[in-house]
Amino acid sequence: MSSRPANQSRAWFYLIILLPFLLYAALSHLLSVQHYSYKIDRYFDLTENSQAKLPFRDIDTGLNTVIVGHFAVANDPLSPVSHLYFPNFEGSMRVSIDGAVIFDNLDIPSRISANRMTDLLIALPERTFDNSQQTVKAHFEIGATDTLFVGLSEGYAGRIEDFQSIVSLKSFLYELVRPSLAALLIIGSLFLAVLMGSGVFKVEFLGLIAVFAVIVIVTAISLIPASQGSKYLLFKTLLFTPTAVALSAYLIENSLTSYHQRRMLWLALLFSVISGIAIAIAPVVEVHEGSFILFYSVPATIICSLLLGLHYSVVAFRNRALVAFTLSMSLLSFALSVIHDTLTKVGLIHADFLSVSLTIMALCLSLTIALALGAAESINQLRSNQRNLTLSLDQQSKLLEQQFVERQQLLDRQLNAQHRASLLTDLHDGVLNYLSSIYAMSEGSRNGEVGHINKLAKHAMNEIRVILDTDVDHSTGSLLVTCSVLREQVTQTLAYMGCTANWELAVLEHYPSPTNQTNLEVFRILQEALHNATARAGATAVTVTAKQQRQGLYTLTVVNSGGQTLAAATRQGHGVNNMHARAKRIKGQLSLISQPGGACLTLTLP
Repeated sequence: MSSRPANQSRAWFYLIILLPFLLYAALSHLLSVQHYSYKIDRYFDLTENSQAKLPFRDIDTGLNTVIVGHFAVANDPLSPVSHLYFPNFEGSMRVSIDGAVIFDNLDIPSRISANRMTDLLIALPERTFDNSQQTVKAHFEIGATDTLFVGLSEGYAGRIEDFQSIVSLKSFLYELVRPSLAALLIIGSLFLAVLMGSGVFKVEFLGLIAVFAVIVIVTAISLIPASQGSKYLLFKTLLFTPTAVALSAYLIENSLTSYHQRRMLWLALLFSVISGIAIAIAPVVEVHEGSFILFYSVPATIICSLLLGLHYSVVAFRNRALVAFTLSMSLLSFALSVIHDTLTKVGLIHADFLSVSLTIMALCLSLTIALALGAAESINQLRSNQRNLTLSLDQQSKLLEQQFVERQQLLDRQLNAQHRASLLTDLHDGVLNYLSSIYAMSEGSRNGEVGHINKLAKHAMNEIRVILDTDVDHSTGSLLVTCSVLREQVTQTLAYMGCTANWELAVLEHYPSPTNQTNLEVFRILQEALHNATARAGATAVTVTAKQQRQGLYTLTVVNSGGQTLAAATRQGHGVNNMHARAKRIKGQLSLISQPGGACLTLTLP
């Protein structure tokens, strides 16, 4: 799984940053003692013979540190004191009142707090306070048992009801929640291992999770009582941590596919090498474990985790790699937790719990958020891809339908062209041959009627040739030529019928005729108009004029005079309707206006 830049909102990154601090604030509130009779914050140190404050922390340097002292325990008449509660102590401890031992883990190895701070809840004997004695001294003796630190926190005196809730909560968090989160992280690593086989995740990402899982396992094992050997795990854990942190940094960088600067890896490699050398020479130089941990393991872990965590958090934030940012912030929060716990261990700050456990919680929660967002983003991307695919399929379907319609229209045109070609062939080979025969037989005759028949046959032959010239497979002809053919056909006929014709068609030389079919339709309209003017209206003069308007439109006007005025009934005749239909087919406009002695027909060309 590559941590390529994703379009994640910055709010999620800020939430990952705040999550460890929110957990720390929540636990600080939940694990603080809210109800008690009074606080025990001072004790008398019999070792130094002086008054001292609680909490105290000492570092055992191999001298078997033992601290002996006592503190006062007073009764409260309004709320009788029955228990003493110390949020944590570390080492082996014995507590007695008036010579009677009320707590002792010196002789019970399973209760020795070897590697972690342990809560101490002590039940006072029933007759601790009598009517004459309301204050008693509790003597204690605390020492190291293969531990690095010896310490005791502030105490609280009160009833058992005051401490039951916090003890139950700590038991729940430490004994159930923390191991459960560790188990979930381990299960998650195994799950990622399975997914890695399918190529979903990169090996580096799995290795990164595995490193954190190892840290969790070591931390969980360190909770085992000292009687089972856990007292040696503190040294091994802190010695292993710098190497684990360095390896984590290496894996984080490899998961950032868009980031190729490896300067920080030299720092990680340096700590790894030093850790390996330290493991090798530790038995030879006989360095005390406490000194080794304090002066190498803890500082090395803090410095390495801080530098690498800060560096890769910034890089992951810039690259919008939420998973890598989550792991980098876990590394950084781990460094802050080690600082916090170290200061708590040495007594510089007071805290009722160690915050290293928060790293596990924060890591699990952060990874859950990051992986859930990644899964949500993948689902949204799949849905977006599905929508885009559906839209593309719809578009392709519409395109195919359109292409099918166009292909069908093309097939229809081809079929019509075939029929037209067949019809034209029959017209050429049949009718035109008969007309040619009539023309040849009547040519040269001195009879006037026969000569007129000869001319009509010639005009019919010319018109058929005009029709033949409108074949769609040929180039578009000139409308001027088409009108000239009409003029040649009808001039003598009009003169024979006593009608004078005037033609003004020069403008059509520049008219871009759309198709030959348009030329033929115009030919028919003019032919019908001239026929109506002479045969029906009896016109003695006809003027055919072509003009170009300002808007770039061309018009043809046929004006007839010297005959009958156009009647309203005539406007709805069959011939007039045909002319309107032909004009509509070529997307032109036709108007017919009556005037004295004739009519004016105007055709606006397409």
